[in-house]
Amino acid sequence: MRKYRKPDLKAPRYRKTTHNILNASFLEDFKTKYPRYSEIDNKKLKNIIETYNGVLWQMVIDEREGVELPEGLGFLFIGTATSKSENPDPAKSAEMGVAVTHMNWATNNRICKIFYTNYPSKYRFANREVWTFGAVRQFKRSVSKAYVDNWERYIVIDNLRKISHLYRKMNHKFYDEKKLPELLEMYDEFQID
Repeated sequence: MRKYRKPDLKAPRYRKTTHNILNASFLEDFKTKYPRYSEIDNKKLKNIIETYNGVLWQMVIDEREGVELPEGLGFLFIGTATSKSENPDPAKSAEMGVAVTHMNWATNNRICKIFYTNYPSKYRFANREVWTFGAVRQFKRSVSKAYVDNWERYIVIDNLRKISHLYRKMNHKFYDEKKLPELLEMYDEFQID
C-alpha cells in the first residue's frame, strides 16, 4: 500500500476561464438576425434556451442510443466504460493515510462517460474533427445520479476502440447483404413503431 499525499488546500489554484455564450451581445445579435423575436426580453430568451438544453440532456439520459443534436451537429450518448487507472477517493485516503480507491460497488466497477461524436453526421461540416462537447455541471450531476440507478442499460464502450467503429458495426449489422432478405420479410409498412 502506498502512502497518500494529502493535497495542499492552501496552494494556489488554476481556475479555468469560462466563456458564457449567452451574453448581451449574443442576444442582441440573435434579435437582429431574427427580428420577430426582438420583443422578447433577454431574461426570458435565456430561460427558453436553458429549458431547451435541460430537455435535451434529459432525453440523452432517458434514451439508450442517445440523441442526435439539431442541425446535424452530431450525437450525444451515455456510455459505460471500465476505469483505465485507479480512481482515488480523496476523503477516505486522507483519513486513513494510504491510497484508497473508489470501488464503485453500485456499478460493478464501471464508470460513466458522456460521449459526443459527429462521425456519422449525414452532412459533414468544416473542421468537424476539432469540435468538442463540454457538459455543464447540472448535466454531469444528473447523469451520475441516473447512472447509479440504471448502469446496465447504457452502451458498453471499449477503451481501445474509436466511437466510429461503433457506428460502422451498427451499419454492418443492419445492412449486411446476407440478412437483407430476412429484414425485407420482417418489414411491415403499416407498423408505425
